[in-house]
Amino acid sequence: MNRTRVIFFGILGITACVILSVVAVQLFNREDGRETAVSSQTAPEIDLPAGATLVTLASSNTKESWLNQVVEQFNAAEVETSGGSAIVVNVSHVTSGGSMNAILDGSSQPTAWSPGDQSWVDQANDAWRQRTNKPLASQSCVPTIYAPLGFAMWRPMAETLGWPQTPIGWDTIVALAADPEGWASYGRPEWGQFRFGHSHPAYANSGLLAMTSFVYGIAGKTDNLTAAEIYAPAVEEAMRQLEENTSKYGRQAPALLEAMAQQGPSYLHAAAVPEADVVRFNVERGDELTFPWRSSSPQAAPFGPTIPTAF
Repeated sequence: MNRTRVIFFGILGITACVILSVVAVQLFNREDGRETAVSSQTAPEIDLPAGATLVTLASSNTKESWLNQVVEQFNAAEVETSGGSAIVVNVSHVTSGGSMNAILDGSSQPTAWSPGDQSWVDQANDAWRQRTNKPLASQSCVPTIYAPLGFAMWRPMAETLGWPQTPIGWDTIVALAADPEGWASYGRPEWGQFRFGHSHPAYANSGLLAMTSFVYGIAGKTDNLTAAEIYAPAVEEAMRQLEENTSKYGRQAPALLEAMAQQGPSYLHAAAVPEADVVRFNVERGDELTFPWRSSSPQAAPFGPTIPTAF
């Protein structure tokens, strides 16, 4: 197993253990005052011409808007097979981990799978190899698009933390979430305790990459992270503090943002999500938002930080 896979698997493992030990309930049910939102991962119905060849694509939802345009353009071009059969693509927007599990258990059988990162393919390959002695995918997946990941935060709150002059890092998020004085420490007692949310790293690519950037940030590194550093007591303690004070979990980032948009600042003050989703909500749903959202990329995060999207 190469070093990158060790890092991703290590981060996934320690995060899952900490979350489960902290929450100790079914993560995606309404338990202990923690709510989550889950959206459909089914493909839309389409009119398939007689004799057409259907290509089903399961794609991570981070790149939904971009891929919808690509699929629309491809279908409009009326591309045909060598035998003259029309090729029609139908895409379903899924979570990376959820779709991986569905493929492995046989409940989903897409023609092509586009998770959010090569690490999901590596996990699927390892599981499939244990069953069949061969990988699920025989080649590495070439990234097609890069999506920045950051914190979505209501603008007045981001400005209170010093944005845009001062970058908001994971150390700030952890300290504020664990501070018993909450926003009162920043002179805004009316905002109460800091409310933070993120998607689960075992299901959503944004969750896995958020926790990856978290470990890099707490370790104070931007590359060359080692397995020993992942399991360092300081990293585990910081993660425990974060999860003990995380208000909301979700299977995917758009569901968290949808709840933020509908319920306002009382629901969440900040969430770790793809920057593209923040921009889309500001543009498409700006009239509904109590305040505009601002995205701040965590300091000392890997990839710049970006989410490399496979296929």
